[in-house]
Amino acid sequence: MKRLLIVVVSALTLLLACMKDNVSERYSFYRPVYKTRDEVKAKMQHQIQEEIKMRLCDFVIINDEQQLLIPQVLKLHERFLAESKESDIQ
Repeated sequence: MKRLLIVVVSALTLLLACMKDNVSERYSFYRPVYKTRDEVKAKMQHQIQEEIKMRLCDFVIINDEQQLLIPQVLKLHERFLAESKESDIQ
């Protein structure tokens, strides 16, 4: 079994976590999992460091708003298809 990691920069991670949980610095529309950005940040600090996770994974996709996501996904998809065809031949 292969492991794939999608690395998201911490500022983007915070934004996505806050959007997912409907968190705002001023208010929330629904009962969120985390009530404030500080709670989201605290949870993030207790997670495994990205460098460690990257060493444990076979493939990594970087989501940092600098690198395009689709080309990274397509490259892996092509690789997986090629590996699948090779295993079918054997």
